[in-house]
Amino acid sequence: MDFFYFRTLNEPQIMMKPLLLVFIFSCFYQFTSAQIVNETFEDATMPVGWFTTINTGTCSWSTFTSNAPHGPDFSSTALIFDDDDCGEFSESSNVSLTTDTYDISGADPVLLTVEIGMAGVGGEKLSIEVYDGTKWQSILQLQTGQDRKPFYYYKDVTPFANADFKVRFTYDDNGQWGWYAGIDNFKLTQESNTHLNPQDKCETAPSITAGSHTADDIQAGFAPNSCYTNNDAAGAAWFKYTAATTGSAIVTTDLNANPDLDTRISIFSGTCGALNCIGFNDDVDENFRSEAFFPITAGEEYFIVFDDYWDSRGFEFEITEDDFECSTNELIAFDFSDEQTFQICHTQQDVDGDGSIWVSDHGPVGNNSEDHYFVVLETAQQPSNDYLYSPALTLTGGSTYYINFSFNVLDYDDYIANESIEVFMAGAPNSTSSISTLYNETGIAQNFDPLEGNTLQGSARQIKNLEFTPSSTGEYYIGFHRYSPANSGYVFFFDYSVEKSLGTENMTTPITRYYDTYAKKLIVNSQSTIDEVRIYNLMGQEMIAQKNLKSKAEIDFSTFPQGVYIAQISANDRVENFKVLKN
Repeated sequence: MDFFYFRTLNEPQIMMKPLLLVFIFSCFYQFTSAQIVNETFEDATMPVGWFTTINTGTCSWSTFTSNAPHGPDFSSTALIFDDDDCGEFSESSNVSLTTDTYDISGADPVLLTVEIGMAGVGGEKLSIEVYDGTKWQSILQLQTGQDRKPFYYYKDVTPFANADFKVRFTYDDNGQWGWYAGIDNFKLTQESNTHLNPQDKCETAPSITAGSHTADDIQAGFAPNSCYTNNDAAGAAWFKYTAATTGSAIVTTDLNANPDLDTRISIFSGTCGALNCIGFNDDVDENFRSEAFFPITAGEEYFIVFDDYWDSRGFEFEITEDDFECSTNELIAFDFSDEQTFQICHTQQDVDGDGSIWVSDHGPVGNNSEDHYFVVLETAQQPSNDYLYSPALTLTGGSTYYINFSFNVLDYDDYIANESIEVFMAGAPNSTSSISTLYNETGIAQNFDPLEGNTLQGSARQIKNLEFTPSSTGEYYIGFHRYSPANSGYVFFFDYSVEKSLGTENMTTPITRYYDTYAKKLIVNSQSTIDEVRIYNLMGQEMIAQKNLKSKAEIDFSTFPQGVYIAQISANDRVENFKVLKN
């Protein structure tokens, strides 16, 4: 016996009375899946004891079909309020659907499950309430946005259990000529809620910690906060994550079960009333998997949001914590290929508050198939004022440093790129700190034509050897400032680096060096003693250091990951810096 109904030979299916229901439930509990009631609407009739109340309007919950009036369909027959069928000039509809009364006073726990579908032009609402024996209690409020596939809603209703328990669904078209609201597969079962039940707003986000989790079908509802300026989402799965360590975290969607599913992630710090975007991602591979890094502090709460911009189906995701720390060094060469360092160690400021942030990405830029890494500020169709800061650089007072970078701009649709950028050194990663401007240009226009075989990266402006001499030793930051007028395009930065001056005198002893690709070794030769050789990765972390090497040094790169490194050679009171590419 799967659920508690009986059928005579000549009568339609009806449900047993509550007293008998409880008796059978008690007797057969160990032989059933603890199912109290299950309404599938497959016989296309209103279940016994269920009734509708027309608060306003002329239409009612009366349509039985799997074909939704608009948008994705149900997988089986559902009970639908068809607002579209009421007519364009009909009276506004506010209609309630109330279930039979169920005696669940002796059941613990009790889980309510119902499949919900909804579509509208915007503003239509569906509320779900339960009767606790004294009054109605609201458990869910939905509002239409874009059309979404029907989803399952789960709610532990044990706190409301009583002998007169019932559920009420109320559809309000809010004066609109809307489409519909529908329910299917209504169940009450004696089981715990193992579903995270993603919420469509920050305030009701379920709490999670690092590990693997499952997001059920995303509920349609109010458009969520999002790090995306082109946010067309009609609902979202919100989660409140508490960090167990200080360092960084990565959120990854595992789409093995649904390889065609496209996910988007937004990550916020702060509180529901004052959210601050600290990371986001759409696609990291051709399967549309999402992956985002963000900095964390032990004990702090963060909000992770998956929106239903493309799809409302559920999926698995994983949060992994790392004690990754941003190192400080006077040398850096960054090409935006290291997503973790970009997300964790760079600081952003959206001063204009328009939601645009710098995004690290890669792909063919222009009319070619070559893959390039870059950071791009999304389209500003209004005056922009946005900052990006490098990781901290520990510079020596009185020493001269050279700053290099490359960038380009790109038109957006009918908007001609008309950009203004400033690059500077700052004492702190915020727009209120004192700065030394290194580069400033206004009215920058797109200067390549992909139809002629040019590329955005290949025709980028190469800015070299901008000098900066700090007055004192301490931490400094390279700042990238975009302050463009309205109706502008995109700004791309492809790389930047800081190199230390070799001094005003020429080296008295020449140094030769080359990288042996086959042996994966850096070979350095000098006519005198080489005092020291240090190797750094692009994050500024020291990989190896060798001293007192006489006139020849061989540095083994075989254990290093592929990528770009900085070699620093000291000889005769001089220092030489250069890049080494291991492939």
